Amino acid sequence: MSALEETKCNLCGSDKFTVVYEAQLKSEDPDSASCTCTNTGHGEFYRIVKCNKCGLIYCSPRPSEQITFDSYSEVCDSVYKEQEHGRVLTFEKLLKELEGYCPGKGKILDIGASTGVFLNCAAGRGWDVQGIEPSVWCTEEASKKELLKGRIVSGTYRDIEKFSDKFDVISMWDVIEHLHDPMNALETCAGKLKDGGLLALTTIDIGSLFAKISGKRWPWLMKMHLYYFDRKTIEAYLKESGFELLAVKPYVHVISLEYLIFKMDSLFRPAGFLMRLLSKILFINAKFIHIPISLGDCITIYALKVKKS
Repeated sequence: MSALEETKCNLCGSDKFTVVYEAQLKSEDPDSASCTCTNTGHGEFYRIVKCNKCGLIYCSPRPSEQITFDSYSEVCDSVYKEQEHGRVLTFEKLLKELEGYCPGKGKILDIGASTGVFLNCAAGRGWDVQGIEPSVWCTEEASKKELLKGRIVSGTYRDIEKFSDKFDVISMWDVIEHLHDPMNALETCAGKLKDGGLLALTTIDIGSLFAKISGKRWPWLMKMHLYYFDRKTIEAYLKESGFELLAVKPYVHVISLEYLIFKMDSLFRPAGFLMRLLSKILFINAKFIHIPISLGDCITIYALKVKKS
């Protein structure tokens, strides 16, 4: 077991904080299972604190960045692969929204590209795509897609110099809350975007009504999440790192009924049991029924890189 590391506020640098929730952990170290997109470790998390100066909510203490990276590099997520069609439906909607801000369909870099579902959709719509992903397995799965051969490399945003080009768009879907240094990540993205380029990202919103009502039972309090942004703090991050906020919109996940039941089994088992039973009684194939889900606690953010004067 490795020692956890205390950390200062990543937004303002203050070391003064108030504890929001004490840690709820079965083990201190992350592992590849707890880092998968589809993991069911809801309610297991490092100590969550709130900066007394700027209000950022984050985890401290936590594992080192190297230990975290090692866990992500070993991720294999068969459930994600089985549920790819829901991701396709989600990303097709996101792409249409994104193209409203960047209709030219130029060069796009996806950080945390997973198995390449988003980039495959983007390539099919005429984008020139590149991606970077820490999981070796995910990178290999992505490379099996015909449109993505040679387009996704292993690494993190810290390896962004592997790409010589500057980009019209950089995307991070459900990524920024997992990073040890979100400010550095955003500054790095700004450096790789063309002037006036678009940053598109999604994240969880701890300031949402659903998060506030749920309190300690909010499903997104998880070991893999190191930061919990709200609209105020994410806008402060963007301004500090060289971006102008364009829009904050609800993020709608499209998931199969099968996956919803899978998640409910870990969140509220009686509901999962009842949903599974009803599916059988009504002869519903839960794998092929897809449902849009939005409780207001996941947001999509669009921002422009500020042109240097």
